[in-house]
Amino acid sequence: MGTKGKIQAGDANIVDNKGKVIFQYDKSKENNPYQTEHDELFAAIAKGEYKFADAENGAFSSMTSILGRMATYSGQIVEWDKAINCGLDLHPKSYAWDVLPPTLPNAEGFYAVATPGVTKYV
Repeated sequence: MGTKGKIQAGDANIVDNKGKVIFQYDKSKENNPYQTEHDELFAAIAKGEYKFADAENGAFSSMTSILGRMATYSGQIVEWDKAINCGLDLHPKSYAWDVLPPTLPNAEGFYAVATPGVTKYV
């Protein structure tokens, strides 16, 4: 809603305050970005090109998040290679519906808090 017109969610037209269309979106030129992404990926695979490194980028992104968590929790500078080789294992020891989580609240209902300088990884 503006001083000269309005657009409604889901509508591609902008109308002035009297209802006259002042802009109309041409949906015939609309491209489905998800289809384009797949088309380009499959074409690259067919040509033997490996220009999409999404798995590697995803792994690097995840490890960067883990490094940030480790540094925040420990208050230490955590280097990539040391973090990879530190032996930290956060996955459940067992995958079953009746298994208790590795961290439980204390008698007052509070969970332990990671304390920089006390929590250590490397």
